[in-house]
Amino acid sequence: MLNSIFKNKKFNICNLFNLNFIFILLTGSELSYSDLYARYFQADVLINNVSDVKWYIFGGNFDMHSGSGMNEILYLDLMKPFNANSSPWNKNSIIIPVAISQSAICISSSSIFLIGGSMRDPKYQTVNSSSSFYTLNLDDSQWTIPSITGVNETFLGRQVLKAVIDSHRKIFLFGGISFRLNYTVFGDMNIIDMNTMTSLTLPIQNLPRRGYTATLLKNNCIIYIGGKSNESDTSHINMNMIHIFNTTSLSWSNMQAIGDKISSRSGHSAVLTQNETIIIYGGGTGDFIQSEPVLATLDATVNPMRWIIPNNSSTSNAPLSLRYHSATLYNNFMLIAFGHFQTMPFLNNFTLFRPDIS
Repeated sequence: MLNSIFKNKKFNICNLFNLNFIFILLTGSELSYSDLYARYFQADVLINNVSDVKWYIFGGNFDMHSGSGMNEILYLDLMKPFNANSSPWNKNSIIIPVAISQSAICISSSSIFLIGGSMRDPKYQTVNSSSSFYTLNLDDSQWTIPSITGVNETFLGRQVLKAVIDSHRKIFLFGGISFRLNYTVFGDMNIIDMNTMTSLTLPIQNLPRRGYTATLLKNNCIIYIGGKSNESDTSHINMNMIHIFNTTSLSWSNMQAIGDKISSRSGHSAVLTQNETIIIYGGGTGDFIQSEPVLATLDATVNPMRWIIPNNSSTSNAPLSLRYHSATLYNNFMLIAFGHFQTMPFLNNFTLFRPDIS
């Protein structure tokens, strides 16, 4: 279990801020990674069953070239203790039918849905435009292309968007960018009903957006934070402008957040704690101009929502700021893996932080 990592050596542990979070940084020099590639733009999903808890990493790019997509699946078994002298990552025997990067992913019951992104032939890296949807059945480990009616024709190849699935097995896909359609950034909401295998594009539009985060609250509202409205480096969206989509009424609303100043960013991550606090990490602007602070929290229980910069969360005190990395929450731990650091992928970074449990 995760608590056992504190018994191992070579972990850099430091108090980060007054909320008593702890960061544990495992750097590449401390671990043996053999054939694992650095990567970014990967997709990730947490499978959290009673006796089986695994964090899966799907594909990603291993360098700065668009033709460097991977079709491998890595996983981290969170039911086992980590050894500080070897990699905690395992390769799954299942491979993805296509090499992917910048894809969205979600899970429902025993099925993983892989959506959009850059999909290429794993060997020749030629563009694969046969489908924007793949399904992995966890019971028989088989990939299929689901038949979904009503899919927006502009959706094929959409990239850098997030998938949110609710308890009714409806997947909400907002915005994203289409490189095949002159780098168009979209502001539409596409809803896929996995019960009827139908897709609906809402007639209402919001501010075009890519590289954002999407967090589903208990009140059935999705909170969209940050990102860019087009490909210009000056198009980053103000972090105080919180866009909210109500999955029940299918309506948009905006909220102007208050509190501490959080600089604009894209490629960041967000996780939701049990007390409805959204924690964002990393991200940047331009040719990786690091956004400050590296880590911040958004209190989603108040109106208006409030940003809080933790004490000592500046660049000098926080772990490396990554972009287009993976992050998830398991119990009281936030896990952060891989990602893009400055102009190259950062080699096999794996970071955790948790509330103080002493």
